[in-house]
Amino acid sequence: MTRRRGLRSLLIAVSALGAFSIVRLAFPTGLTAQYFFGAQLSGTPAFTTRDSTFSGLQMSRRWGFRPPEAFSAQWSGYLYVNRSGLYTFTLRADDGSQLFVDDQPVVVERSQGPGERAGEIRLEDGPHRVVVQYFQAGGAYQFAWLWKHGEGKPELVPAWALSPRSRGAFAVLAIRALDLIWLLILAEAIALGLRFVYTPWYWATRRSELGDGAHAKYQPRLMTRPRALALLAIFSVLAAAHT
Repeated sequence: MTRRRGLRSLLIAVSALGAFSIVRLAFPTGLTAQYFFGAQLSGTPAFTTRDSTFSGLQMSRRWGFRPPEAFSAQWSGYLYVNRSGLYTFTLRADDGSQLFVDDQPVVVERSQGPGERAGEIRLEDGPHRVVVQYFQAGGAYQFAWLWKHGEGKPELVPAWALSPRSRGAFAVLAIRALDLIWLLILAEAIALGLRFVYTPWYWATRRSELGDGAHAKYQPRLMTRPRALALLAIFSVLAAAHT
């Protein structure tokens, strides 16, 4: 791969990655999150954001890794179900947690201490309103939200199934397709970037082995380090922004 061709391919991949990231912004995922001082979900929220993952680490990030001794959080929005049937929802929490689906209590448990609580509900395919609540009274804390369909295996509720507003099957399909295409382009961009950086090193090694005589016409010019670093920086920024 020549230097110019490699640079062009890499820039095309990075541009496509940025374009798909911008398009993906039109389909936000996650639930509206409200965090409160104190363990009672009372008063004015300390801040409001959107979360697509649910864990003790995520809550720590939201509090800037300095959470208050006691706090609470509530996530609200819509959960898209692509298959009708009986669903089991599990909340693993320390301290308490609750889950409501279509205004029906599915998991209700506010007791202190670590534990796993589960509840079942039959759902039709389509969007369903959900409210998830977490209560931290003090000490260690953790949280996870899982689901399973029928006799399947419990797994974390995926981000593509969550949205701040109700959405239909086409939007969910578009989200999953965009995420898959983005990952494929990301893999291609990484491969091109590594090849682009590796090729000058390879030819530098070959030059030392073959000399600068008759083989010079087969040896492309080396790419400067600043340009390589600039390209990698652009790619890293785009990847970080999407993440």
